[in-house]
Amino acid sequence: MKRVLIIEDETLMSSSIQDILEFSGFTPIIAATKQQALDAFNANPDFFAILVDGWMDGATDTCDLIEHFRKDAYGGHLIAMSSRNETRAKQMAAGCTHESSQKHRAANLVIDLLRREQKEEVQAT
Repeated sequence: MKRVLIIEDETLMSSSIQDILEFSGFTPIIAATKQQALDAFNANPDFFAILVDGWMDGATDTCDLIEHFRKDAYGGHLIAMSSRNETRAKQMAAGCTHESSQKHRAANLVIDLLRREQKEEVQAT
């Protein structure tokens, strides 16, 4: 099973994303704080994707987390999640590879990314 780190401080939203990913065969790990995200990443950075909320506790942006993941040579999918265009732009500049303006659709983006990779693998053989 592919692991996905969900960095989201809104419990209802993270649970919704978790449910969709679990139903699709992923192993989601929720981090409700920056420290939980760092701990999960440092314990085992082997994530297929990392979904990153734009703001934690409504006051702190998450660009430093994104930069940390890239600095540690994380090569997977980093998905910016924010309804605010300027926030997603900052996240993309910090190192995100994809973006979702609607958080609940980020799980579908992860599913689509896996399908694309699987299709590419089949075509390569």
